[in-house]
Amino acid sequence: MKILVIGDPHGKLGKIKKLNLKNIDLKLITGDLGKADLARKRFFENLERRAKKDW
Repeated sequence: MKILVIGDPHGKLGKIKKLNLKNIDLKLITGDLGKADLARKRFFENLERRAKKDW
């Protein structure tokens, strides 16, 4: 079994995208994959949608 563990990339996925992940059985990536501003935007969009009962 091949396991890949990657620490918190803080949204910098360039090197991760270059990896050959085809033969990896388990991929663990800790922390955030995207930038904090993107996560914040999605969070508030979901709150607004929930307030409108549009989910």
